[in-house]
Amino acid sequence: MATKTTAKKTVKKEVQEAKWNGFTIAGFATSFISPAVLGLIFSIIGLKDARANKDKGEGLAIAGIVISSISLFLTLIIGILPTS
Repeated sequence: MATKTTAKKTVKKEVQEAKWNGFTIAGFATSFISPAVLGLIFSIIGLKDARANKDKGEGLAIAGIVISSISLFLTLIIGILPTS
């Protein structure tokens, strides 16, 4: 009985995982801390970088922008209201 051997070609695909963007993480984390302006700035920079480099963290950046904006708005409203 004759056996036929065939060589199988294996193709390796290099898959690069998307890395986390540091500015998105920093923006989200600092959006909860008192200088919410830093959270807003970091989140905007992180969102721009994450979209340009196809990194992870767009959702964190958007959440950081929303939380920082609400925090700044409330801080301004509370600061403007007259105290009795």
